[in-house]
Amino acid sequence: MQHCYTLCLKLVSGLLSRFVAFTIKWQSRWKLYPNNKLYKIYPNVSALPPLPNTFTRKEQTTLNRLGHSHLTHSYFFNKDPAPTCEHCKCVLTVEHIFCTCIKYEHNRKQYVPNSPKRNILNSLDLLILN
Repeated sequence: MQHCYTLCLKLVSGLLSRFVAFTIKWQSRWKLYPNNKLYKIYPNVSALPPLPNTFTRKEQTTLNRLGHSHLTHSYFFNKDPAPTCEHCKCVLTVEHIFCTCIKYEHNRKQYVPNSPKRNILNSLDLLILN
């Protein structure tokens, strides 16, 4: 029995050390992209929430569409320059629309009244639209 226990400990120790090494490598690569929209929300990979498997297909589709809209990503396919917000004259991103564009300030106050701007993208109440 002691031999089985020792073997299990060695196995778990090996898996844990590989996981730690993987996390350190992932974090070092993650730091290379500080302007990535997810990096701004989760600069530390260990803080990333686990992927939920409780979302319906409709909710998963809605979440995906919010981050990858035709409005903010079509320039990739057309090889055009990034779109510019007509109101603010800055690069048009989903983050800009939801968090900083003054054109939509009224909508933010109406639909997410007590949420700090940075917190809006973390709010599943906002992201999962019915």
